[in-house]
Amino acid sequence: MTEMGVFLKVRIRGAVEALSPLHVGAPSSTSPLERDNPVVKDGLGRPYIPGSSLKGALRSRVESILRGLGGPNAACDVLDTGCVDKRTAEEFTRNPAATLPKLIGQLCPVCRAFGSPWFASPLRFGDLYPEGPVRLETRTGVAIDRDRLTAASRRLFTLEVVPVGTTFRLDIRGERVDGQSLGLLWLALREFESDGFLGGGRSRGLGRVRIKDLNCEGLRNLTDLRLNLVDPAYWPQVAAEDLDQLAYNGLGPEEGEGRV
Repeated sequence: MTEMGVFLKVRIRGAVEALSPLHVGAPSSTSPLERDNPVVKDGLGRPYIPGSSLKGALRSRVESILRGLGGPNAACDVLDTGCVDKRTAEEFTRNPAATLPKLIGQLCPVCRAFGSPWFASPLRFGDLYPEGPVRLETRTGVAIDRDRLTAASRRLFTLEVVPVGTTFRLDIRGERVDGQSLGLLWLALREFESDGFLGGGRSRGLGRVRIKDLNCEGLRNLTDLRLNLVDPAYWPQVAAEDLDQLAYNGLGPEEGEGRV
């Protein structure tokens, strides 16, 4: 059985494929040449998926799984009270070094893996750029008058989308990642291997994606770290069965009750 140890460094690579047109929106532009609802692009005009968008989708999936298995308290509501009590938060503000162990002990598994207002995630999600050039598409729509239930007058708009089949490169890295956090991340990534959703316009049939070609490499100890410093190409692969076991262990004994 895989031990729930700590990985000094870890990186996960793969690809995200668009199974339907994809719209990760950017702020509206005042340019007459730009669409009403453009996709986010870098300085060279290339569309990309912000790492924060993927991180949010994976976190939401982990929260859903944990709450489904262990009840609503298996993962905190970070937008409400969170998992750190008020007294500990005040103590941490006054004396972070002395209070850190207590604060970490109160974190739920999701906040420990993906971060909270009091604790930075050990994981770093890079922006996802497409493999090769992308020819963007434009969809035209019209706003609906909610009172008349008909097309609203003079409310035509355009929506920019990334076409079906576009593949984006996935790169997630972490330092001092505990086994439970890595297991929960792997669980969410495996869930997206069939399909998942990113971006907006989902009620219009947009945003369906799948993750493929996953590969995880990690430096488990000081020997691995020294070899990596000598040869940066040295990254031992973490076996898929070990990651699956970490994912299973990451659900915890309480959350995992009732699993078949």
